[in-house]
Amino acid sequence: MPNPMLTPSLSIQPFNVNKFDVDVKLDSYVIKNSIKGDAVATSFEMKRADVLCGLIPDLQQPYKTTLAGGNMKCEMNRAFASGANNLSCDFNTDTAVETGLIDVTNIKNINCLI
Repeated sequence: MPNPMLTPSLSIQPFNVNKFDVDVKLDSYVIKNSIKGDAVATSFEMKRADVLCGLIPDLQQPYKTTLAGGNMKCEMNRAFASGANNLSCDFNTDTAVETGLIDVTNIKNINCLI
């Protein structure tokens, strides 16, 4: 019996005029392809449960990485609560794959609510 987590889901949508979409979903990976006229667009998305790969017991940090149009984006967020105090952190990077330039100006929402 095949493992349902490793069984790909294929979606082909040929109903738009001059546009053809092919999406493949497998576990935590999504590949989206779109062909419109002479243009081809592809994006790859990966969602994982732990950026630390289980190296720290009892701590998991989910993250999402997207490759599209020559850019790689990584998104992570975490909320900490201690009584009435809350700390919410979002960490988003945007990397130009060709040049390797990393834009970390998207670090936001570092708030402490008392």
